[in-house]
Amino acid sequence: GRIILQCGALFALVALGPLRDATARVFTAHFYTYLLAAWPRLRLAHRAGMDLDLEGQRCHQQRLSASVRAAFESAKDSLREASRAGMRAEADKLIMLEASNLSTLSDLP
Repeated sequence: GRIILQCGALFALVALGPLRDATARVFTAHFYTYLLAAWPRLRLAHRAGMDLDLEGQRCHQQRLSASVRAAFESAKDSLREASRAGMRAEADKLIMLEASNLSTLSDLP
């Protein structure tokens, strides 16, 4: 995950250990569904952000970050509430790393 961020990604979704395929499928389906639902708002904000000053761009970045965090938490919640015990157990293996916190990630595997 750290390498992905060091290469320029704003976020990295990683698992701290192996995941069952079904867990990964459920998580990604919920994550992208939630994120795509936020997409029209983000896209409009992005267009508006092209003409914004530095403070406006920072605000847009915060909206994007909030949407990605919310999508991540929503997807983890879907695992925590799953009917299958294995999925519930694997929910806490998933973490989201953010480029804005890169300096604090040195203790992760």
